[in-house]
Formats: sequence, structure tokens, C-alpha cells
Amino acid sequence: MPENRVAVIDIGTNSVLLLVCEVTPVDGALTVLLDTGEITRLGYGLNTTGRLEAAAIERAFAVLKTFTQRAESLGASRIAAIGTSALRIASNANDLINQVERELGIDVKVISGETEAYYTYLAVRSDTAFYNRLSGQQLVLIDIGGGSTEVVIGREKVERCWSLNLGAVYLSERFLNHDPPTEAEVKALASTVVATLAEQVDLPVEKRSTLAGVGGTLVNLAAVKLRLMAYSASRIHGTTLSQHEITAQIRRFCGVGLAERMTIPGLEPKRADVIIAGAVILLGIMTYAGVEQVYVSVRGARYGAMYDLAMSYER
Repeated sequence: MPENRVAVIDIGTNSVLLLVCEVTPVDGALTVLLDTGEITRLGYGLNTTGRLEAAAIERAFAVLKTFTQRAESLGASRIAAIGTSALRIASNANDLINQVERELGIDVKVISGETEAYYTYLAVRSDTAFYNRLSGQQLVLIDIGGGSTEVVIGREKVERCWSLNLGAVYLSERFLNHDPPTEAEVKALASTVVATLAEQVDLPVEKRSTLAGVGGTLVNLAAVKLRLMAYSASRIHGTTLSQHEITAQIRRFCGVGLAERMTIPGLEPKRADVIIAGAVILLGIMTYAGVEQVYVSVRGARYGAMYDLAMSYER
């Protein structure tokens, strides 16, 4: 089994992601062997009860077991797992963490919002082809997840970061109670995003700042823009979304019920119930930052965690 073949599993509120890479020992360079994910909705109902539901734990564990087997079949000598928002706040998070350790032999590291933000920044900063487009400008990076949203500012390194209780799953459950949602519900959701940003985020954005984003919300918005009939990371990576385009997509999503929304080309059916909240969060941040467009990256915290592992090979 190759000692330099490793895997990272990212256990999120909405999805579980698997990244398997071959790491070059000399410089820590990565060759991606597999990058995949599955929506498990681990954090379903968590915002109300403070606990992970038994069915959600069962769904997540089943995917984790499958992903562990896939990583091992690709020859991964080490499997690292990180947990984000849902595992940070659930009172019974250890129910899943202990089961994974006991039955799969994997130690799940629950990371802070700040570490999650750092990993996301590292993922984009280490993606040379993507980062070179920014031409040394200030980078504002956002990661919209199911349970939280991370905002990072930096150039060569992280300068400031925030982890906000603005997740696409949490806000959907809290505000969007009709199908399709009412105008009042969407406005209330948007107002909460604006209020949270105003209270918690001091965003000194420069005029030539570049906004980039990761996460399922941005990937799906880009795929809808491109009208993709099948997922294509190469086509989505580097796509730009304007405020006008995002506003138009929100209007489109809100104009139909869930069943019809699930058939929209480019939109992953399992994400159709939370895409409105995710898009409203994105639009709110762009408006608050005074930035007209956002670059979409298909890489997220799992890549940052992988680069962190890769750097240990250099040492």
C-alpha cells in the first residue's frame, strides 16, 4: 500500500465529502485520484433540538463506511476525517464520532470554525492556476455550508476570518416553511443574513478585491448557469456569478415548488430544498462586501486539510 496515498473525509452538516490523493513526498504536490460526495443531511433538525437524529447518524455512517472502503480500495494508507458545524454543536456528536472510531478505525477531528476557514483559504491559495487569476489582489473567500458560513480575508496568508451561524440547512428549516416559500419568508431570511453580517463581520474590502467561494451552493448555482446535464468540475471551476445572475436564480427557484425545482438542469435534486437559503446567503455577503461577482471554486476545506497533510510529507 503506497505510503504517500492518503484520504480526507469531510463530515458536514449537509454532506459527506471524500478526497483521495497521491502526495509527492518531495514537494507535497497532490494528484487527485477521487473527489466525491454524498448528501446525508446529518444536521437535519439540529437547529431545533440541539441533537443529531438517529436516522441522520445512520445515513452518515453508511456513507462513511462506503467512503472508507473506497479509499482503502484506492490504496490509501491513511484516512483522516474532519467534522464541521453539526459535530461542533450537537450534544450527542460523540454517538457518531465513537461509532466511526470503533467500527471504522478512523479518528474524527472536530475542527473549529476558524480552522475550517483556514483550510478553505489554504485550498484556494494552493490552487495555483485559480489563485493566479487574482493577480495579488486582496482575496475575500466564502464557504457556505449546511450549518455555518466561513468568511476569510487574505493575500499570502489569512488576515481575518469569521465563522457565522448562517447555514443553508439551518436557515431553510428556520424560515422557509411553505412550498414554494413566500416572499415574506425569503425577506425575513435575507434580513437575518444582513443583520448577522452587520453585527459580526467587519469587512474592510478594497476596491480591487476578488471574491471567491466554495461549497455546494456555489457549485450548484454555477451548474444551473451553465445548464449542465451532468456534473463537470472542470467547467464549473473558475466560473463567475454576478449579483444579477444570482438574483435571477433566486427568483426562478422561488417561483416553483420543490418537485419542479428538482428538475432544473444543473441543480442537484437533493439540494433543491436548501438552494434558496444558500443563494440568499451568498447574495447578502456580496451586497455587504460591495462586490459584483464571485469566482466559483470546486475545492473546499477537504483540500485544505489534504494540503496540511501534504506539508507534513515535506517535513
